[in-house]
Amino acid sequence: MAAGPTYAPRPVDDDAPGADAYPDRFPEYRHARGSHWRWVRAVLGGDVPTGPDGAPAAGNDDASVRLEYRPLPTQPSVADALAFQALVAGLLRELVATDHPLATLPWRAARDAFYAAVDDGPAADLAWVTADGERVADPATVLPAVVSLATDGLVRVGCSRGEARELLAPVRARAETRTAPSVWKRERARAALDDGAPLDEAVVAAQRAYLDRAASDEPFAAWD
Repeated sequence: MAAGPTYAPRPVDDDAPGADAYPDRFPEYRHARGSHWRWVRAVLGGDVPTGPDGAPAAGNDDASVRLEYRPLPTQPSVADALAFQALVAGLLRELVATDHPLATLPWRAARDAFYAAVDDGPAADLAWVTADGERVADPATVLPAVVSLATDGLVRVGCSRGEARELLAPVRARAETRTAPSVWKRERARAALDDGAPLDEAVVAAQRAYLDRAASDEPFAAWD
């Protein structure tokens, strides 16, 4: 955030007729929060956290200050959402418990892998470090390793191995079939275009089909 472009808030004359004071003490942060996304980001402003007695929590007398951890996209079903929550929780637990060398992966490599996944979907080269410290990029190697570590992490915190595998089944199925909701939508939009539909109608049709399937609450991997 400090390295971002300078933001100079418009001056406000509190005594001028109809003038409103800034709603936040730190308007720069509200501006930056709305124009930048981060997996982990600092947030100033918003509702002030309160304690059990309703009074502002210690250290938050007049402003909300917090860190948001936001690695997960919205999923089309409850099972998919739970699977990805379990994936992150189990993976982080196991990485820490085993002192896994993933922390040696350069930030630039992780960033590039993220954007590669955005552009190329399940076929993208990824960035990973094996337990032996070897750098690998093939998703056929990376994805099973991630799911396996997450399974072990869930078992470590009290799940049975069967429960852990059931929770992660939607993620494992996606890894095995190399598909994702974005791919599913593109394929249906492309099919509509091939049938002669205009682009706007093809996109609407693909989105409508997606919403219809999501309403069934069937895990994405089971969609045809």
